[in-house]
Amino acid sequence: MKKVTDSTKKVFSKTKIRKQFTSKPYDFPGEVNNSPSMTIPDMTLGVKQLLLNHTRGIHSDVGYNEPMYFDQEIPIINDLTDLDDYRQDLKNREKALNDKIKDDHNKNTT
Repeated sequence: MKKVTDSTKKVFSKTKIRKQFTSKPYDFPGEVNNSPSMTIPDMTLGVKQLLLNHTRGIHSDVGYNEPMYFDQEIPIINDLTDLDDYRQDLKNREKALNDKIKDDHNKNTT
């Protein structure tokens, strides 16, 4: 058995065990924000005003992402059988396109 020395006692005595309901966060002491505030007084809008602006078509500075639409439908894969079916469908499409390319190439060369 390993002999317990003062150095091993110090290492193990400093180790803190974090539990789920520990009230103090040991690792994060927090931060101090000394920069000036960027808020502008009296520039807030209430929920009522936001809804009125929305219904009237007045756009706010809120970012809105436009949805992307694709030429083909994006499959919904719930399990492995759906994945296998989709893979087989892609292979069939690839084979049909390769056949069409070969036919077009043969028509152009003759």
